[in-house]
Amino acid sequence: MPHDQGPGSCRVGHQYYCGRMDGARWYWGLASLLLGLTVGCVAMAQPAPVSVPPPSQASGKPAQPACFPGCREGYVCARGQCVSLCNPPCPAGQICVEGRRCEVASTDTAQYPEPPAPPPPKSVLDRSHDMIGLHLGLGGSGDVNGGSQDLATTYGVNFRADYPVARYLLLGPMFQFGAWREDTENPTPTRDYYTDLDFYLRGRVPIELGSMGVQLWAGIPVGLTLSILGSDPADVYSDVALGWNIGVLLGGALHFTKKFGLFLELGWMQHKMSHSSKTTGVGDADFKLSQTKLNVGFVL
Repeated sequence: MPHDQGPGSCRVGHQYYCGRMDGARWYWGLASLLLGLTVGCVAMAQPAPVSVPPPSQASGKPAQPACFPGCREGYVCARGQCVSLCNPPCPAGQICVEGRRCEVASTDTAQYPEPPAPPPPKSVLDRSHDMIGLHLGLGGSGDVNGGSQDLATTYGVNFRADYPVARYLLLGPMFQFGAWREDTENPTPTRDYYTDLDFYLRGRVPIELGSMGVQLWAGIPVGLTLSILGSDPADVYSDVALGWNIGVLLGGALHFTKKFGLFLELGWMQHKMSHSSKTTGVGDADFKLSQTKLNVGFVL
């Protein structure tokens, strides 16, 4: 019985079938080759994936990194850095405010302005005061139309306001009222009156004593005098006349508190006034009063 000649050989009598088998192998090999070429061509025909750049790269400009944390007042973010708005930039230790000016940096994070310090309290001698007291004219002489006559004690009141315009200077108005008469008897004359409105300037020496104070002064009152006649039985002279006054006063005050104290003044004052005559042939009545003055009272 014939046998196979080896692998891939055709047995005797089967050449036709063997040729058919070799043809089939060659066909399937060619088909596999064509299939591989087709798959490769299809794969090569697929478009390559396109990478989309970020918006900043697509425009051709590099991306601008953000500033974190945000820039403080007076700065703006540029290329990832906080840049001062002021031009030129502020020196070290100062900050740019509103992009217009440089100011010293505050250590207060809230940057609230520090309230101003309260003014120091005024001492008792640096405050203004009001004074009210008894006004006395001690003796003295009065001239009426050139004739000299002694004067009795003058009684009155004294008001003033003191304003320290400097450490050693006081200034203020003074209002004064007095009732005077000649020192005669049998009969005793009726009193006449004067009202003074003065400008009172004083130099002083202030002495601080803790919560208390002492001041010594010398002053010159000068101003206008309104004279009123209290006795003119014959009605010869005008009842009211205008004159002037001047004086020199020395004194001082002891301040127990800021609003209470005592004062004392002693000096000299002169008043001059003239009452016109109502009767023909009778001259005017000219008065000149010169007296030692004493003022004593309270500081308020």
